[in-house]
Order: sequence, then structure tokens, then C-alpha cells
Amino acid sequence: MTKQIKSLTAAIYADRKDRAIHPEGSFDGAGRWYPSDREDQDGDGTSVRSPSRAWPYSYMLRCRTRQHCRALVEAGLAGRDVPADVERAIATETGLLAA
Repeated sequence: MTKQIKSLTAAIYADRKDRAIHPEGSFDGAGRWYPSDREDQDGDGTSVRSPSRAWPYSYMLRCRTRQHCRALVEAGLAGRDVPADVERAIATETGLLAA
């Protein structure tokens, strides 16, 4: 893992862990949270329990992990469509956006 990927991952992970930034997604009528297509980049949702009324935030917790943040950073650097917080962090880090 390069230094750039590591630093971007750490920044995004810290913001999500501290809930300064929330993953993109939506709630259904029963209060279960599901990620947006842009958020679901790592394809690892199959290893996470599906949301239920008892556990409505299963996917949201997954989207706040370091592993998920790293997958989003790698996807963003590869030019794929990623959530706005990741896109902003990459643009700032690479100098495409004034900090």
C-alpha cells in the first residue's frame, strides 16, 4: 500500500469513525440502512449480515471500517465513481482542489 493510499484511508476512516462524515445511503420504511451504489465499491457486503429490524445498521457499520475506506480510496484513485467525501479527500491530496 502506498503512502498516499494509507494517508487518504486514515483520514477518511477517522472522519467516518468519529461520525464527522456519514456514508452515503438511505433508509427503508422499517428503518434499515442500505449503502448507495457509489458507496458499495468493495463488494464485500455479502460477508455482512443483512439489515433487520433488530440490526438496522449492519451495512453502515461495514462502511465505517478501515478496510472499506481503503477500497473506496483505491476505487477513487482508479477513476471510478466514489462518494463525495472520498472524492474530496482524493482531490485535496492530489492537488486537484485547493485545501
